[in-house]
Amino acid sequence: MITNKIKSLPEDLQIEADLFIDYLLFKKGEKRSSHVREPGLAEGLIEFKEGFDDPLEDFSEYMKR
Repeated sequence: MITNKIKSLPEDLQIEADLFIDYLLFKKGEKRSSHVREPGLAEGLIEFKEGFDDPLEDFSEYMKR
């Protein structure tokens, strides 16, 4: 039944239907976690180098006022 409908579509829509079916299968297997996230668990895992926020010389022309 569904295969006949898909076969009757133009090739580009067959590809789109195939991708959508893959998405549905992925969504079906997806399990939602009931775990509540706690803020601050990743604290200290990311470090920024000194001067991270300094303006870049490459953009100095755009930053002139």
